Amino acid sequence: AAWRAALSRRIASAADAGQGGALLQGLITGDRRGFSDSTWQTLRATGTSHLVAISGLHIGLAAGVGLFIGAGLWRILRLPGRRQPAALVGGLVAAAGYAALAGFAIPTQRALIMYCVAAIATLLARRPGPAQALLVAALVVLVTDPAAAHAPGFWLSFSAVALILTLSRGQRPGVTGLLRLQLGLTVGLAPLSMLFFGGWSPAGLFVNLVAIPLFSMLIVPLAFLAAAL
Repeated sequence: AAWRAALSRRIASAADAGQGGALLQGLITGDRRGFSDSTWQTLRATGTSHLVAISGLHIGLAAGVGLFIGAGLWRILRLPGRRQPAALVGGLVAAAGYAALAGFAIPTQRALIMYCVAAIATLLARRPGPAQALLVAALVVLVTDPAAAHAPGFWLSFSAVALILTLSRGQRPGVTGLLRLQLGLTVGLAPLSMLFFGGWSPAGLFVNLVAIPLFSMLIVPLAFLAAAL
């Protein structure tokens, strides 16, 4: 916790004093105390609050980078054995490291456990379904922290993944499938959003179609690079 706080202060001192620096702190260390009221209002109005809460999207990106680095090190260092275990370990280290940076928030726990289930199954040559991995993640989170059931993040995180798994079943990749998925998420999570936060943003359907790729392919990777430098 002390190391996270020191890193957050270092990012704040290196970045500008406005909301850009606060966004970097939030994306890297999960420290969103610098967000102004107007920033929170904008995020809620556009349905993009989930993009600044370190979750499965961010852990998945970190794991992908770790997989690539692990496979690269296996090739460069000519490590013994197969490439796959080295890549999976690299992904695990990166995903666990980012989850630790976020203080092991519930969404990061869920994403990290699901990755571990998938990695172990791959090494054992088994193929558990995504729903099984999601249920295992929910079980582990609740066993280690029963109070998590009272957190909005628990219900929003697991409900979002369950919706994605349900809506993606039998769908072909493409613009139509993406629109259907985004519509299903926006409408499906509306009851929970109204219950926990007293509001719902239909605008999120359209804004997220631009915001999610922008964060995934540009903002989060550059934030990682900036923090490393």
